[in-house]
Amino acid sequence: PSLNDDIFQITNKQENSMEDKHYQAYNESQRNVIAEAVSMIRDTKDDNQAKIYMCQGPPGTGKSQTITGIVRALLQPTFASTNSNDQSPTISSSGTSKKIKILICCPSNGGCNEIVRRLIDIFARKATDSNANQTTPN
Repeated sequence: PSLNDDIFQITNKQENSMEDKHYQAYNESQRNVIAEAVSMIRDTKDDNQAKIYMCQGPPGTGKSQTITGIVRALLQPTFASTNSNDQSPTISSSGTSKKIKILICCPSNGGCNEIVRRLIDIFARKATDSNANQTTPN
């Protein structure tokens, strides 16, 4: 593959791909990366084509936070619909839904561990918030 292949192209960049309260936690560069990645992955031109987004940079530049933001933005619709028992990640487009698989690779175990730790923290809090909203006071 080359960088000119469709799997690396961004066609319709979607701004504000997550809730505002979470969006404010990222700087402008991180917001741009999140918007680009989410736009590319949600692009419905060819739903059967795997999409690849690479995020690289020197240590301490916020890659783990940005990647966590990409995953949060992609999975936000899944956790927004709490009435479904199936919590498999899906992306809805033009009235249809497709299950998604997300592969995150890092050059070190430490990088992967950090991203997983952050995702567990985010989605554990999300599940706790959802459960608190579903309970009714006696």
